[in-house]
Parts: sequence; C-alpha cells; structure tokens
Amino acid sequence: MVQISGGRIRRLREELELTQLYLATSVGVTTETISRWERTQAPTIKKENWLRLAKALEVAPDEILAPGPEDVHGANGPAADLPALDQPVKAEAAAVSPGLGFWQRVWPWAGLGALIMLVLLFWLVRSYLLGLAPLQVEAWRIMPAHTGAGQIFPVVIRVAADQNSSSSLLVREELPPGCVLVASQPRALEAGTGQLKWLGREGEVMRVVYLARCEPGAGDQALASFSGSVLLRRDGSHERTIQGLARIEIAPYHWADQDRNHQISDEEVLAVYDDFGGAEVLGLDVEWIEEMWLGSGYRWLPEQQTFEILP
Repeated sequence: MVQISGGRIRRLREELELTQLYLATSVGVTTETISRWERTQAPTIKKENWLRLAKALEVAPDEILAPGPEDVHGANGPAADLPALDQPVKAEAAAVSPGLGFWQRVWPWAGLGALIMLVLLFWLVRSYLLGLAPLQVEAWRIMPAHTGAGQIFPVVIRVAADQNSSSSLLVREELPPGCVLVASQPRALEAGTGQLKWLGREGEVMRVVYLARCEPGAGDQALASFSGSVLLRRDGSHERTIQGLARIEIAPYHWADQDRNHQISDEEVLAVYDDFGGAEVLGLDVEWIEEMWLGSGYRWLPEQQTFEILP
C-alpha cells in the first residue's frame, strides 16, 4: 500500500482535462473512489492502482506520492535550508551604494511590480475563459441487467460536476409502465406516475439510490426501459442524459446473478456491496442474498412469483 497526494491527483487530472469517469476507467475503480482520493489529503491505495493512476496521469509514479516530513521541512529540520534573516538586508545594503543612479536602484522593484501585474492578468483571463467553458457534468445509472417479475431491485444514479458552484441541479428519472418506486435516498419528489425528481447542488458528487419493482407482465414486455436526465440551473433548458444501463429484462433470475447460472458467486456478491452499497437501509434484503450465496443455488417458483434457496 502507498500514500498518494489527493490534491496533486486532482490538479494533474484537471491540467490534462480528464474527467473522473475516464480516470476511474483507466485505473479500474469507480468514479466515487477517484472523488474520495482527490478529497483526501493522503489516501492509501494499492500499489497496482498507484502505478495505473500514474500512467493515466502521464507522470512518474513518484510524482503523485504524498509528501513526507522531509519533503516539507528538509532533511535537517524546518530551518535547514532557510537563509539567515539578515542576509537579504546585507545583500541589499551592499548592492545599493551612494554612487548608483536613481533608476539603477528602482528598476528591480519596477520589474517585480510588472511581474505581479502579469500574474494577476493571467488569472483574470483564465477565470474568464473557465466561465465561458461548457460545464463538465457526468451522470451515470447503475442497475441490474435483469430481475424477477415482482421482485425488488436497486438502482444507483451518480452525478458529478467538475466546477464548484452554488447553483442547483435537478435529477429526473422516468420509470417504465408497470414499474413502481419502493424507496429512495434522498427522498424522491414524485411529479406523477413513474416520474421521479431529486434536487442537488453543482460541484458536489450526488448519489441517488432507489429501489423499484416491476409487476408481473408489466406492459407485456420482456424489457422495461428507464430514462433520465440532469438539468443544471446555469445550463438553462439544456438537459444532460443519464448514461449507463437503461433497460432491464424481466426474467426468472435473481438480479444479483449476473451470469444467470442460478448461483451467486463470490464476485457477484462483492458487486452487490460495491455497486449498491447503502441500499440495505432502504429495505434491500442483503442478508437473503448472502444466504443465497452461501447455498448451492436457487430456483424460480413461477406460481409464487418468488425465488427458493437450494440447500
């Protein structure tokens, strides 16, 4: 395990104009993990993630390590590399003599003032251009590819805006006919049948978790389609479509059984915790999934419209 500099990671990513989603894909982690690394001063990560992260940021691995005490104060203590307090005064006194002309004494200070003005002008222009640049917003939906008829399944929506702002944003989600909301965190504002809305703030990583259920024969379709968008106040009427999975198949398999072999594998139970962590507070029966994982498998009972765990 190694400690990296969260602030340096964020600065390098922004200089390369990379999104957190791109960086997460390159390293093999989630965007929420990248966001947590950048917010933490010195997060500890696996060595292989450290090497992949450095490669994605196009720097040597040592350049993203968290600084140690010797990097801040020097090898011999805080004052080892500091000049004596009287050195600048003596140097200035030696440089300025009665024989020097007025402009010879003034030009170094004039040059310093001009340099400061150039730096201020650079930051003003940079701030103006950033204000004109389009907002970088990522909205992603994570949901199972299938579910049993009438069974509760989780959905996660992640929204992240790179620029800090005090403006608001609105997340909209349209459930397919025959599918209903069971629970949501944060609480959803229901504008009508199957129409859900959540309010958030720009510049924050927003995570919406909700549970849904599609009734047997919902719309007489094998596939139920979801649709959603994000509306930012500073973006006017332009909406950003939520990316990721948008359709779920009604099939006689548990939603956690990704490969549909009537068994919950180790990797599949880990995916439940990684992708849908926190959904248990809404009533998702994670313990029942663990029992299914520890058993020899499960089967679908069509008459009862439920699953049975095999011993």
